[in-house]
Amino acid sequence: MPSTSASELDAVTVDAMGTIVELDDPAPRLQHALAERGVDRDLDMVAAAFRAEVAYYLPRTLEGRDKESLADLGRRCTAVFLEHAEAGLDPAEFAPAFVASIVFQPLPGAPEGLARLRDAGLSLACVANWDISLHGHLERAGLAGYFAEIVSSAEV
Repeated sequence: MPSTSASELDAVTVDAMGTIVELDDPAPRLQHALAERGVDRDLDMVAAAFRAEVAYYLPRTLEGRDKESLADLGRRCTAVFLEHAEAGLDPAEFAPAFVASIVFQPLPGAPEGLARLRDAGLSLACVANWDISLHGHLERAGLAGYFAEIVSSAEV
């Protein structure tokens, strides 16, 4: 395979999860949100319920392709979490707190690496297997500004 010099490139695509962002543990935020609604659960149970929700969500990421379908997916994921947490709350009511608990942080070195690529004159695109919330998560993580394009698989 011939080698390519960076000077021969015009653009670079990067994945999101595990490349530039990581999930900040939502269990403490979820435990607090449950407690605010009178449901006290230990952190291990909350973490296990979240893992069950992740197992439900991952094969369904493409279903969050627009605002309405993303909201529906969020309610269904919330219902899975609440069932596994043995919390008899209304998924539609708890969904905003559940979704707000999911926070992604930049991986160490990601902002600096993206800045170096951009400063080298490369156009950057984040292309990821994600629902349409990718845009907002990258914005909140402070990384969206590095990209000329952000494309989730659910959009295409």
